[in-house]
Amino acid sequence: MGTTNSKKRVVYVDYMKSLGMMTIIWGHIMLVGITNAVVYAFHIPLFFFLSGLMFKKSRYPDFGVFFKKRVKSLLVPYVIYSFLTWCVWVGYAYLTHARTESYFMPLLQTFIAQGSGNFLVHNVPL
Repeated sequence: MGTTNSKKRVVYVDYMKSLGMMTIIWGHIMLVGITNAVVYAFHIPLFFFLSGLMFKKSRYPDFGVFFKKRVKSLLVPYVIYSFLTWCVWVGYAYLTHARTESYFMPLLQTFIAQGSGNFLVHNVPL
């Protein structure tokens, strides 16, 4: 149960990630109960732990290279996708005459990234 294929994947880490994905799905399906409390106690920390476990400092010459790569691969798509879904939301709200306090506040909430409390209404899962 070591590794597979030429990229040297660590099989047990893949299994643990699979378990983590199943617990996230479980957490979103079950809204109350002791099993949900147990799942919420470890499913996200599990992904953080596994990410740190597989991190190799040798892949990045310095922190700047690491930071730029993460901004390019995570933050740029996040901001673009938020803007595009905001455009769709504004169009829908305008065409349906939906009551909204502000069209621009949800776009600003992209940078706060708080999905509850009527923030980020254009894309709560984001």
